[in-house]
Amino acid sequence: MKETLDEKSRQSLIEKRHSSDYEAFAYCDKAMVNELTPMAIAFIERIKEILE
Repeated sequence: MKETLDEKSRQSLIEKRHSSDYEAFAYCDKAMVNELTPMAIAFIERIKEILE
């Protein structure tokens, strides 16, 4: 399970975030969601550790 964002994934997220500023929705396919979910969970857990 990959727990860090590679440059391609990071760029994709930045583009999704940017497009969602100007459109009602940001679209992701199932493969992208499956790839990014573990990274998002790891990121959130790391933030929780830092805040404690």
